[in-house]
Amino acid sequence: MSAAFMSFFRVRAAARPVFTPAAVPAYRMLAATGLVTSVLLTARGLRLIGLEWPTLMVLVGFLVALARALRGRGLERIATVIEVWAVWMATSTVLILASYAVGAGGMPLADSALAAADRWLLPGFDWSGTMRALATHPWPMSVANACYESLNWQPGLVLLACAVTGRPERCWTFVLAWTVTLVLVIATFAFTPGLGAYAHFGITAGEVPAVHDATPWTQPVVLQSLRDGGLRAITLMDLKGVVTFPSFHASAAVLLAWAFWPVRAMRWPMASLNAAMLLSAVPIGGHYLVDIPAGILVAVAGIALVTRVEARRAASSLQPVLG
Repeated sequence: MSAAFMSFFRVRAAARPVFTPAAVPAYRMLAATGLVTSVLLTARGLRLIGLEWPTLMVLVGFLVALARALRGRGLERIATVIEVWAVWMATSTVLILASYAVGAGGMPLADSALAAADRWLLPGFDWSGTMRALATHPWPMSVANACYESLNWQPGLVLLACAVTGRPERCWTFVLAWTVTLVLVIATFAFTPGLGAYAHFGITAGEVPAVHDATPWTQPVVLQSLRDGGLRAITLMDLKGVVTFPSFHASAAVLLAWAFWPVRAMRWPMASLNAAMLLSAVPIGGHYLVDIPAGILVAVAGIALVTRVEARRAASSLQPVLG
């Protein structure tokens, strides 16, 4: 590996502290959500099975230790990419488990209310007819599939982009905003569980073959199994999304566009992609229309809350110096 390449990832000082203060809130949220999720899983009688869970814990621990070692050698940027991605991965997994525990609750299904909200939001809109019509247009649906699936790689890209452009604090703020927003989404889902629009309107996967993602049809099966007690043992490889309202794809689109914004070269391309991802959540994710503005509002609330807390923390850290 060339010296020029390594110097790109190296900060000016030859050695740096192995821990960055900007990471503290994200670690605290990981610990808090982990504790609450453990309590919720126990209360619902859910348990984790399989070797994948301890393997994941070992992997996260290894990546954090590796990042600390690299930071100690002055490789701040590459250390940030590795550590922040490990924390993001761990937190996201914990909160998906939390959604399972919440989904096992006994609140009435909200699908009829969500469908009624769609009719109020856009009078005359025929959800099932529109989705069946869209399924006959493979090219737009292929684009929608690609945009929807970009959620699989966008978080890693935004963390890499912010880290290598010298914005490590932005990486940690993004992870914190992601965590807070996901907590708000799950808290809302606790009172509005739903099977999703495809299940509600009785549309099978065979009727819309242009939809590549199977989640709109696996989600209601998993949620019903959680609710009726059929699913009690959870493996890591079987984790699937169960949240309908609010749409976390819509929330994630806002979070990602906001996180990419300071990176000038990626600002508008990623904003456009995330606008498309937000819209694709209806035909590809099987969301009701109302799920989208709800997801946007939750993300805005999460960002506002985190930015306010971060601003207060920065002000308090400067106060002794200014005083």
